[in-house]
Amino acid sequence: MEQNETVTAIETKIELTAKDRERAMDYNFFVKRKWIFADIIFFALLSSFILITGLSGLLAVPQILIYMAFGLLGLLLLFLIFVKMMAQAGTSHTRYVKITPEALITRISGEKKEFTVKWGDFDYIGKTKNYYFLYPDATQFLILPKRCFSEEERKALDKLIL
Repeated sequence: MEQNETVTAIETKIELTAKDRERAMDYNFFVKRKWIFADIIFFALLSSFILITGLSGLLAVPQILIYMAFGLLGLLLLFLIFVKMMAQAGTSHTRYVKITPEALITRISGEKKEFTVKWGDFDYIGKTKNYYFLYPDATQFLILPKRCFSEEERKALDKLIL
């Protein structure tokens, strides 16, 4: 793309599948917020090691902390299972997306309201092999599957947002 060439608006319709929603949750927990997940896993694995090897007496670690760690790991596992189940059971609305050099404009099918976010206002923008993840703030994100865009549109989008 030439320096003086302008990016025209990209418009597409996005219908998310259960796999898309599951990949988004995986990205959110394992990539975007990986430090939280890593801390929990490290604490649980260290506690499990201490309990299994019997070092709790040598290290003066109260056994209740070890049980709490197992409980935390169990809750984490239940949470991940719950997220996967919600991704499978969730309903998907058709979303219309218009991408301009200034902003991303999105609308859910059947609604008259549009949601517009200027590129500089995004809290975080991530990309994987198959998806773009756009975070307007810390609590919500938009999933843009790359399959919804042509190769030319993907290249233009990469230059525009990343």
